[in-house]
Amino acid sequence: MQDHPGFAIFLEDQNEVLSGVQFQDIRFIKGDELDAKKGYVQAILDTKDYFEDQKRWALQPKMDEETGELEILNHKDQ
Repeated sequence: MQDHPGFAIFLEDQNEVLSGVQFQDIRFIKGDELDAKKGYVQAILDTKDYFEDQKRWALQPKMDEETGELEILNHKDQ
């Protein structure tokens, strides 16, 4: 999934939203709006961490229960 061209566009969009929200001048943001902005940043960072963990998990060698061989999910040579 992460090799798909659409995923790169998704990550680029997330980075744009993140940079637009994360590095604002907070002196003009009041109350609940600041908490909402913090939530946006945390949600995007959590999403990125989730996808990195999924990629790391998919690339770890796994033992095939039927044959006993090591296999790697999403391996490009397959």
